[in-house]
Amino acid sequence: MTTAHRIHHDLYRGAKSYTDPGDGGTITVAQDLQICEMVSTGAETRTLANPTKPGIRFVLRMLTDGGDIVVGASNGLNTDLDLHATFADAGDLLELISVTKSTGVYRWEVLTQTGAGIATVTATVTRTATATDTGTLTKTATNTLTKTATDTLTATDTATGTAGSSVTLTKTGTLTKTATNTLTKTATDTTSASKTKTVTATPTSTATATA
Repeated sequence: MTTAHRIHHDLYRGAKSYTDPGDGGTITVAQDLQICEMVSTGAETRTLANPTKPGIRFVLRMLTDGGDIVVGASNGLNTDLDLHATFADAGDLLELISVTKSTGVYRWEVLTQTGAGIATVTATVTRTATATDTGTLTKTATNTLTKTATDTLTATDTATGTAGSSVTLTKTGTLTKTATNTLTKTATDTTSASKTKTVTATPTSTATATA
């Protein structure tokens, strides 16, 4: 027979420690009444997965401070739906409970907060862009004109008559003229252009924090 005492005893004996996944890791909470004690060796991040049902209690705590740990929860950590909590000092702690955000969607709600500032962080980064335009235009024109001229003249003179009397002179001629004009002109125009534009901007970050 299961008694209230037995249930309490089983809960007490159950695993309570959730292993820190380390920098960039994801914390997925599937059991009630667990604690994750985080250790950092520099500026680090963790992702707190959204809960899958309401009523799960969970504690996040910084055990060793080697640098800030920013924990993100995509569905929010409070009624303002702030998305990030920053653990800056050893002992910083958030006691959380999962609640309903909308039908079938759940989020975390802070019950107790020691340090661990909660904020909505919006970051804007402008990157360096370089654009290069290179163009080559080649234009070739060819005109051909051939000119050939040939003149041919053939003439025959014939004199008919008797000495001391009238003489008849007959002239027969043939003229042949052939003309061919040829002119060849070739022109090539090549233009190369290169244009480079570089824009450099410094990354900016804007944060709005809620204590």
